[in-house]
Parts: sequence; structure tokens; C-alpha cells
Amino acid sequence: RCLLAVLNAPTPDVDARASERVGTFSARAHARSRGETPLLHCRVDEADPRGLAMVLLIDRTGSMGGSPQPIDWSRGGLPGPHFNESRMPHARRAAILLDLACTAAEIPLCIGYAGNGGYTCHHPEGTRAFERESPVIWLRDWHTPATAEGPRALLAGMYGDSGDECYSSCLTLAQEQLAERPERTKVIIYLLDGRPTDEPAAQVRATVERVRRSGTLVIGLFVGD
Repeated sequence: RCLLAVLNAPTPDVDARASERVGTFSARAHARSRGETPLLHCRVDEADPRGLAMVLLIDRTGSMGGSPQPIDWSRGGLPGPHFNESRMPHARRAAILLDLACTAAEIPLCIGYAGNGGYTCHHPEGTRAFERESPVIWLRDWHTPATAEGPRALLAGMYGDSGDECYSSCLTLAQEQLAERPERTKVIIYLLDGRPTDEPAAQVRATVERVRRSGTLVIGLFVGD
């Protein structure tokens, strides 16, 4: 509820007006930042009630934890105790919360499960290795109905099953998704838990800087203990 109150900030019925100092005063920006910044804009912007689009990427590598093994197939496939350990349980809750809040605030949101080269262990016939052409599985995209429960069910069952982070590739794919959007503010939030193992950290840093130069905000977020 607190997150929704921030994302769905009240917008006073006041048009942008010229400041006595410089630029314009934006009541919308003032409300969204709770009186902090930005207060003054050096340009006159038209009202843009849908001015934010977001992509959430979730690191699916094994170090995120949350494995369902050992699975109790005699009881319908209930996961073992490791399912609620390590960082993935925190990522599940954060992702579902953001999904619910963005839906209520009518903010476009894509959610991608990011990583490649791993295995799935929830199959009744045993583990299944995988290697996909694209390192991002989109659990929610721009065309997913806002109230769809499928993405939330997938989020609730996430666990770390990948071997390669593919940070640079995943960031590039997220940027391509946002390029389709008309909104002025574009944000990528990446839930992750450490340094890359499949590419130099300097390469990831360069990718982040490139995406930011294009005007997209990039936030790397650690969740968990």
C-alpha cells in the first residue's frame, strides 16, 4: 500500500505555471517527490499522466537460491525447505509487490527472468538442462492483461536454476523493450545478488553506462540477507 501511494501520487488540479525564478513548476513532479525534487523544470512539459514505464529483471542464477529440491511428489509436488531459503524468496515477494502496485497505478511493467545455461528441477521425471537463444524469459510484457494472474503464479514459483548471468545481454534486451514505449521516464530495475561470472565486471559497467546515456534509468538492487 505504501508503494502504491508513491507510484500513484495525487496530482493537484493545477496546470504547470511559469516560475518567477526560471522554468516551470510541476505540481505532478512536486507531488511524486513529496516536496523534494524536481521542483523546477527548464522546459514546459505537457501533462503526461502515463509518463513512466518499467522493466523488472530478476537474476535467475543458482546463487539466488530457492531451489524446490527435494520435491515431495507423493504430496503433489510440494517443495522442500530450501524453497524458502537464500535470496529468491525475497525476490519473489518484491516482484509480486511491484506487479500489484504497478497494475493498480496503471504503470506499464515488463518482468523478465534473466539468465541462461542451467537446469530445471521441478519436473517429475528429474532435472532438465536448458540453453535458450535469448537469456530473458518474459513473464509479463506490454501485451499481458493488467489483472493476469499467470505472471504472479510464475513469480511465486521462481528459483535459481541458471548458470550464466548474461547481465549485458539482458540489459540490452530490456532497453529494446522500453524503446517501444512512448513514456518519457523509462526505468530498468535489476534484482541480483553479486558480480558476474560469465563476463568481466567492467563490461557490465560499460553496458549500464551505455543504457543510461540513452536516457533509461538503471537500478541494480540487492534483495535478501
